[in-house]
Amino acid sequence: MTSLLGSLLALALLVSATGWEVLAADAEISPEIAARDPLYVDATDLLYLESYPIQVYLLVQGSLPTPCHEPVWEVRELEDRIDVRLWSEAAPGRLCMAVLEPVDISVPLGAHASASLPVTLNGSEVGRIEIEGEAVPAETALTGAGWSFGMCLGYCRADLQIAGPQLVLTGREHMSEEPLFVNTGTLTVLGLDRLDAALASLNVDELQPLYGCPDCADGGAAYLGFSQDGRSSRHDVEFGGPPEELAEAYDLAMDLMAALETCVSNDLVDVATDCQAQER
Repeated sequence: MTSLLGSLLALALLVSATGWEVLAADAEISPEIAARDPLYVDATDLLYLESYPIQVYLLVQGSLPTPCHEPVWEVRELEDRIDVRLWSEAAPGRLCMAVLEPVDISVPLGAHASASLPVTLNGSEVGRIEIEGEAVPAETALTGAGWSFGMCLGYCRADLQIAGPQLVLTGREHMSEEPLFVNTGTLTVLGLDRLDAALASLNVDELQPLYGCPDCADGGAAYLGFSQDGRSSRHDVEFGGPPEELAEAYDLAMDLMAALETCVSNDLVDVATDCQAQER
């Protein structure tokens, strides 16, 4: 199995029509990585977020040895490069079918005001971070969203946290801070594109903190959280009734929450394998 990993991580770099860089089969793998369970890498790309400093992620497409395995990584920022070690692990003694499990991974590579550093993955260079001069601070970022119902028992409140491509959905009872569940996922490239489109023309400074009458007559309340130039803001709206200027961001946030709530991956979200499906 380790020889197969070696062959998959060896190519000179090719750039596909989609912009993904494909790894080839002659990369030298360190002994400590070769001794671990593999993660078979098919393609990689670098993602730059509109933030300041600029956050960079290594996107990896590949396969796990079995559906029971989970990806594990280690990132080291050295003087001459950013070194990423990627492998997989499974709980001892678990019974699992010996079939490959496709996986998409977003590995955070840190935030950089300026940088010119190659990125290596398990010993093979897969790209280079190039950030020149002074970066322009991001105009707007969606940092969270949620909904709640007052006259409700059980799962009555959901809060979504967004940090780069990483998503965390927490469900709670209405008057409790104790989580009923915590589900996680990752935005796909299409999900990131849709998020950028939803924020492209949004000016947080022009938004009101409150719209309508959230949860009046038990109609439910919702909110969106943003950051703009280092400032955070929250905007409360009626559940299912956002104002026109927030409608696109609201609809996207609800779609992301629905995917994490039902544990069904789609074009926007890759849901973690340990997701716990919920019913309202």
